[in-house]
Amino acid sequence: MNSSKRALVFALIAPLALAVVLSTGVTSASAAENPGATAFRRIAKADGLSIAEINAVIQAAYPEIPLVVDPVEVIKQVAAENGYGEADTNALLTIAYRESRYNPDSRSGKYLGMFQLDQSMCEGAVWNDPRWNTQRAIEYVIDRYGTPTEALLHSNQFNWY
Repeated sequence: MNSSKRALVFALIAPLALAVVLSTGVTSASAAENPGATAFRRIAKADGLSIAEINAVIQAAYPEIPLVVDPVEVIKQVAAENGYGEADTNALLTIAYRESRYNPDSRSGKYLGMFQLDQSMCEGAVWNDPRWNTQRAIEYVIDRYGTPTEALLHSNQFNWY
C-alpha cells in the first residue's frame, strides 16, 4: 500500500471505525458482528485496497479491532469444512457472486446476505456473517438440490436458486 493511502486510512478511517466499535461495546472477532469492521470492509472495497492491506493498517494502528474477512476465502473454507471439492466450491462461489457480488451486507427485499437467503431462514441469526450465511446456504442447497453444482444448474436455467 502506498504511503498516501495508508495515511488516509489512518487519519480518516481508523479513528471513525474505532469510535463505532467502542460506542457499541462490540469486541467480537467476527467482522459481521462488528460495525467498525464492516465499515472497514466497505471502505477497503471503495478505495481499491485489498483485504490484506486494510487488515495490516487496522492491526498496526488498532489491534483491538477485529480483522476484516475476505468473503471468498470464507466460502472456500466453509465449503472445504463440508467436504466439497473444487466443482461444488466453484458453484457456491458463482452463486454468491451472482446473488450479491460477495457482499455480506447485501439486501434485496426479503433476501439477505451473500447468498440472498430468505429472511425467514435468517431469523435470530447474524445473517451478514459470511461464515453463517455460507453454512446456511449450504444447508438450503442440500435440502433443495442435493449439491451446490445442482443448485448452480438450476440457477443457470431459471436465474434463481
